[in-house]
Amino acid sequence: MSLADRRGGAKFRAANALRPLVAVLFAGLVLIIVVYLARHIRPSDRLVPEQKTGAPETANVRENVSIVRFNFAVGRMEARADRNVEVDDKTGRLEGHVAIVDHGKRGGREIRFFGDSVTYAKDWSRFVLKGHVRIRNGEITVEASDFVYEKKDDVVRTSNGITITAPRFSGSSRSGSYSLRDEDLVLEGDLRLNVLPRESTVPLVLGGTRARLKYSPPRRQGIVEGGVDFGHGRSRGAAGRMGFDQFEKVDDIALLWFDGGVKISVDGEVGPRAKPAVGKSGAAALPEDMTIRRDFLFDMSIRQEIEADEIRFRAYQDDPVIRTVEGRGRCAFKFFYESGTSTEVGGESVEVNFNKNGTFRDMAASGYARVASLDKGRTVVRLIEGPSMFLQAETNILKVTGEGPERARIKAGTGELSGDEVTVLIKMDDFEVKGGVRMIYHPAPQAGARRGFFAPGEPVFIDAQTVRYSSEHKRFLLWNETGSARAWQGKRVLSAQEIGVGEESGDVACQGRVRSSFPHQPKDGRAERRVEIGADKMSYDAKANQILYENGVSLKTGAADLTCRSITVDSGEAGGEPRSMRASGKVAIVFPPREATGEIADYDVGKDTIALTGRPVLKDKDKGTIQGDKLTFRLADGSILVESRDQNRPVTSVIK
Repeated sequence: MSLADRRGGAKFRAANALRPLVAVLFAGLVLIIVVYLARHIRPSDRLVPEQKTGAPETANVRENVSIVRFNFAVGRMEARADRNVEVDDKTGRLEGHVAIVDHGKRGGREIRFFGDSVTYAKDWSRFVLKGHVRIRNGEITVEASDFVYEKKDDVVRTSNGITITAPRFSGSSRSGSYSLRDEDLVLEGDLRLNVLPRESTVPLVLGGTRARLKYSPPRRQGIVEGGVDFGHGRSRGAAGRMGFDQFEKVDDIALLWFDGGVKISVDGEVGPRAKPAVGKSGAAALPEDMTIRRDFLFDMSIRQEIEADEIRFRAYQDDPVIRTVEGRGRCAFKFFYESGTSTEVGGESVEVNFNKNGTFRDMAASGYARVASLDKGRTVVRLIEGPSMFLQAETNILKVTGEGPERARIKAGTGELSGDEVTVLIKMDDFEVKGGVRMIYHPAPQAGARRGFFAPGEPVFIDAQTVRYSSEHKRFLLWNETGSARAWQGKRVLSAQEIGVGEESGDVACQGRVRSSFPHQPKDGRAERRVEIGADKMSYDAKANQILYENGVSLKTGAADLTCRSITVDSGEAGGEPRSMRASGKVAIVFPPREATGEIADYDVGKDTIALTGRPVLKDKDKGTIQGDKLTFRLADGSILVESRDQNRPVTSVIK
């Protein structure tokens, strides 16, 4: 697993990456709310009757009229027009420069209507406005070719196209209605809204062919249904629905939500606050190596994408500052870097929390939670996943927790580890896996046959209580406090209380109840047997291609048992069967029914013989004690070759 040097600090700074999107949406919707709130109404002069000029009035036509009407049913209303035509006993029509002001039943409001003509019920319960109709409420202007105003229901509606304009805002739809009583606004069909957020020269645009907007100031809620698309500069998004809730006392957004196949793409930051692109002159650059630390440098991404079934943005109380981003259902937060690499954070549920100053505080994910690092070809080069995960900014520690049979996992390169819990020290590029750890990796084949304890190309399996990785030393440490950590490849097995493995060097160091074994196939065709070596310590030097066992060493070949202080092993080619072994320091061999002692024993695995030297002594129950210069134990046939020198003449005998 290639995990690079830990030097160089790093922070999980998702706030900077998400801020452009959230700021635009929050600011935009605040302006939308201001547009529809009937709270910023300008005081205006009452309509004053104009001097009557022109032709004399007829029985059913009055010129230059000004009407004031007040009763409990309609409240107070004023009207002015070039003429008033009596259509019948129940209907009248105002024509030419029509202007109507509705003060409501209790006063305090001033809704102004303008148009070319207005047909009205004489009890003023219904109005039909036609010809470039405009409705003004404070700084808001609503226009259409016609409107119907049902005074009884206090509702204005049209189905022939509507536009709305206000400072820093405009919008249009195929049809719309506004309840003056409930203050509910509905726009639907070919909906398009343009909002110019605070401190920006680029508008936020949202809408949809079938979209329907409903906003209720009393409930302080708004919703857009029927599919909505939105954009801000090069940033784009789409969702089946979107909505927002305001705070109780201020018009800022408390909750902004999207659901139904939400997709949001934030391409850089636009407007006067835009920052230089990452990688350009004067900007910081990503680390070259694909490290864990690099995976979390979200603020250095040039594009971000969010996909989920539902996304919710929550603000701090009475303050339009993002507090929490929540994703539900197949969440994926993707961060793309200028180099072509990317990082993806996901899960069935993802929650990101921010401090009030906009900095990242923590993140929690559950339901197949994952952090994936992808290369330029969109191939996953590292994956951290599990049932749930939690990341805290203050400590820069990521914890992934398993649940029942579902394990926490970390994958990289050709290796994979799983356990009850994975802890990642992001700033240091280190990690630890605890609780029934299972590790699998594939030693990569190299040019020429690599020598070592395990062969390249075949999977190596590891069981341990805990596995820890240090990027500074590029080393894995496996241990089991109550038992033994175990590694095996086929029939080759290595176990110890503690096992250390160099990631790049291939060196191995073990201590505490060390046991290793490998199969041995005798050349004479006899059945395969196992060779086992035990010790208190073991080390493998990859450069020298030697394995050293020390302290309380034992060797079992099936035919003979050997004990000594140390054994040095020539580990052979490509993780195959060792070529030879040398035991030294008070060597004792049990070769039933005989026993022998000496100082050095050389085990030739190929020849299946053990040669004992250093004043060797052989004890035989039948023949007594035999001494010689060299004793050779032939494991195949059970015979012993005794060699000695008598008056400078070699003497050889065979004991069977």
